[in-house]
Amino acid sequence: MGGYNTCEGETRQVYIESLTWKAIALSQHDVDLARHHHERQKIGHLFTEVNTPGWVPEDHAMMTMEDLCDLFKDAPDGKKMVEKFKHLIMPADAQP
Repeated sequence: MGGYNTCEGETRQVYIESLTWKAIALSQHDVDLARHHHERQKIGHLFTEVNTPGWVPEDHAMMTMEDLCDLFKDAPDGKKMVEKFKHLIMPADAQP
């Protein structure tokens, strides 16, 4: 998990292999802090992504609900996992 607390196993950089689904979301704590102007300086996350050797749109795919269901279809708690992550799926009519 990314973060600054290395004593808890967090790391400031996360390496993700190619051909891997990934999602990035702010913690609820940071979302709550962002709602209060005087607390915003306490937000500790900045997300950037570097793709090497380069990135072209044709190499990118947005996950669909079908992809999400397929990903967890054989997992014992697959339905629970789909419920947990379905809010991260962009609606089909909004995908590029």
